[in-house]
Amino acid sequence: DLGKLWEIVAVSLMITGVIVVGMGIWKALDKRPVLITDAEGLLDRTSIPSRRIAWNDIKGFGLVPSQGQTPRFLAVQLADPAAFRAKAPRTLAPILETFEEKFGTPCVISLRAMDVEPRSLLQNLNEAMARRKRPGRY
Repeated sequence: DLGKLWEIVAVSLMITGVIVVGMGIWKALDKRPVLITDAEGLLDRTSIPSRRIAWNDIKGFGLVPSQGQTPRFLAVQLADPAAFRAKAPRTLAPILETFEEKFGTPCVISLRAMDVEPRSLLQNLNEAMARRKRPGRY
């Protein structure tokens, strides 16, 4: 029955909407840092689920230019992009491929959730990576 099908679709969309809005509110109220560097590497809490990228897997960082505006994305250059893609859920494969084609890396972090000037963030990340390569200077 077509009426029953539309009822199921409507209920599914409402439930999905409630979940998406709830997650958005939860993220907006969460005051923990969204990008953390430590002795192990980089913890990215901008995505769901959060992900950790080890220093050994990172070759460098770059800002993605944005048509004359402040950069909106941080590109993490990886030592082995294929290994990074293999660890990700299969549902993200098309997105990661698009990122790699567009930005040169499958690991792209949105800067919108961060209250920091992008060039300052880039400098801090490069300094953290340099300290990591000199043992005992964390």
